[in-house]
Amino acid sequence: MKPAPESSLENKEIKRDGYRQFIDSVTGLISSGTPASHSGIIQKITEFESANKFLSQKEYKTENDALYSAVKEKIILPMLNQGQINLSAVILADSVWRSGYRLPKSPSDEPLLKKISNDFDSVKEQSKGYIKYNIALALFIAEAFKGDGKDAKTAFLKRITSLPLAMMKADELKNIGNITKKILDKDFVTDFYISTVFKGSFWNKDLFAQKTCLIWLVPMFWNSFGIEQEFKKVYPSLLAIFTKAIKKNSPELVFTLHYYLSHIHLNLSHSMDEFRQFNEDVEKPLSEYISETLVKEYGIKPCEKKTNTERKKIGFVYDRIVANSPTKLLYSYLEILIRENPQNEYYLYDIEYVEKSDSNPAFVEKFIKLGVKYVSAHKLSDSEYAGSYYEHFKKTLKLREKIIEDQIDELIMCNNREQFSFLFASRTAPVQTYWCHGNFEYNVRGIDRRIAHFFYKHPGNYEYEIFLLRQSSSLMLENFDGFRTAASAIRFSYGADTVVFGTIGRYVKLEGEGFLESIAEILRLVPNSVYIACGAGGTDNILKKVRALGIENRVKLLGWVETRIFVHVIDIYLATF
Repeated sequence: MKPAPESSLENKEIKRDGYRQFIDSVTGLISSGTPASHSGIIQKITEFESANKFLSQKEYKTENDALYSAVKEKIILPMLNQGQINLSAVILADSVWRSGYRLPKSPSDEPLLKKISNDFDSVKEQSKGYIKYNIALALFIAEAFKGDGKDAKTAFLKRITSLPLAMMKADELKNIGNITKKILDKDFVTDFYISTVFKGSFWNKDLFAQKTCLIWLVPMFWNSFGIEQEFKKVYPSLLAIFTKAIKKNSPELVFTLHYYLSHIHLNLSHSMDEFRQFNEDVEKPLSEYISETLVKEYGIKPCEKKTNTERKKIGFVYDRIVANSPTKLLYSYLEILIRENPQNEYYLYDIEYVEKSDSNPAFVEKFIKLGVKYVSAHKLSDSEYAGSYYEHFKKTLKLREKIIEDQIDELIMCNNREQFSFLFASRTAPVQTYWCHGNFEYNVRGIDRRIAHFFYKHPGNYEYEIFLLRQSSSLMLENFDGFRTAASAIRFSYGADTVVFGTIGRYVKLEGEGFLESIAEILRLVPNSVYIACGAGGTDNILKKVRALGIENRVKLLGWVETRIFVHVIDIYLATF
């Protein structure tokens, strides 16, 4: 083995001296400071470690022990004993955990862990989930600083995924999302769900606990990290649970699981082949389960009403009423139908899919003013106070009863929802129509008619009636002058001579094969240009590819925007594929 060069040894000694000087400085600050200054001291240590990575280097064990033992004894343990935590301490604990460094053990480690663990177990009220979340963070800090905390993060995830997340407030959920992204990795969370939740103790939990594990998926995967392809890894495990739930005849769990399966798979799908696969994996088995088991077991009779050809009642079932594209298209379509066929009655059945978001009362009011009869499915089943823990199956049964009571002649549904599959398969109206918003492969029992509002060269087996639909001018012209003024200021920031290419939509569409390569080629051909992507979703994979293509300085990922502003900012719109 060759001896290390003298210059290398000299550099190490220089680094060691610098580290010791830093330790002296920090220990001096700890001795002279007050608890109020501790957060700043911890942040200073975290930044220093981030720049130097001393914790992972065994040759600095003496220095690491000196610094982190002092921090542990003088700051961390007193803070935890007083029932306090701060974000700086959480991030420092994460640095310790990630490095694999093990601190010298302290006699107070075990008593403190026992005390905090008892505090966690003693909070029983479901409404105090955020308090328990913070206690779980305290336990993570204590375990990371204990000296053998390699399982600290797995234990942290086990604890928090048992908490009733749906009972927490919006600002609390936002804090959880921020902390999650700082101390957890996508791969770690994904592997945890696969190995510990879905292939571990899931079937030993009661229904409430099972729902709790599932409810955490969205804030963990979507709200913290955005929509990323890596999350498809959990799909097979979720699908296995879904299949088993059907075999066990657990309709509430089956209906609950459908949302998470569709949210993960369909939001990350690019092609009709992927949609077709989802239909085979999920929609077809669910439709069969409804028709062959639930309809018989619950004595559900098919609708026997004859269609009224002179004065029809047309009902639309939507997952939620918010200011998104599908809802605006529904409003636009109803505006035309009411104008052209005023003799008919129009109903809007709002599932109020709270797993995604609450419906927007202001937009609901627009439909009511249009003359549409509005029905909240949430209120039919007393679900509005249960958050995401409402009874999916019971709510669907109540919705079906209401639609039949209203004597609907034609029922129109769009997108993939477990409620739609049930309403189709159980024959809820004389005519049942699927309105395609992109998934031309959706095929369940009970569909009589298929419609789509745009042309698409679809190679599949289903015939669609095509009608062209543009967004209502009443929606487009709302605050038109204000939007144009805002757009002018944004457009000016790019420069008058710059060509602004752009897209508006989910970021996952940018990951379609060859799309970003095409953007790179366009930017190469038009030197004085930029590309702006407006929408929602994960950006990690996109940014990696953008950097690899060498266009990171000319591509802007703006996130969610007001569409009515950015249609005036973008010079040339580029369709995704």
